[in-house]
Amino acid sequence: MRREPHRDEGPIEWRFFAVNTHGFVNWKQPFVWFCIRQLKLNVMRKKVLKKYNKLIAVLLSIMGIGGTISFTGCDGGGNGAVEYGTPHATFKIYGTVTSESKVAIPNIKVKMQYDSTYTDEKGEYAIQVVEFPQDQNFTVQYEDIDGSDNGSYLLKDSIVEFKDPQFENSTGSWDLGETKKEVNIELSEDK
Repeated sequence: MRREPHRDEGPIEWRFFAVNTHGFVNWKQPFVWFCIRQLKLNVMRKKVLKKYNKLIAVLLSIMGIGGTISFTGCDGGGNGAVEYGTPHATFKIYGTVTSESKVAIPNIKVKMQYDSTYTDEKGEYAIQVVEFPQDQNFTVQYEDIDGSDNGSYLLKDSIVEFKDPQFENSTGSWDLGETKKEVNIELSEDK
């Protein structure tokens, strides 16, 4: 598509090529100017976005959303981690996981909120979560993760309610102590 210039002609300017016949950039081409303009726009966009990101970060930190995000308001309906400087208490759940025939089941994964544990050889477990000291409901999940090594059992969810909890062993500061509840679970065999 490139043709050799006639000896009387100067460099040939092609409409869609940015390089002339001598290998130099032809600054008269619209494509070259378009590329330069796009590069400048990208640099400008990055600068503007950096400024807006800083502004948004400052506004969010002033509003108090910077540390942990909680959109539940003052009712404490969320089950997020307690922030430093707020009253808190430890909610403990313990018990035994057995089969329907009352045989203890080891190696069952017990999960509550963001923490998990496993039952021991006697099927016993204990798990705890630190939360705001008020009425709380926790979903506890019991899952057989070892397959058929000790029998195969179905997944079970349980809701554990702490209504008007009584706390013990308070340190007298923000820590109001702990409350316990025993929850014994029977898992059904997976047939």
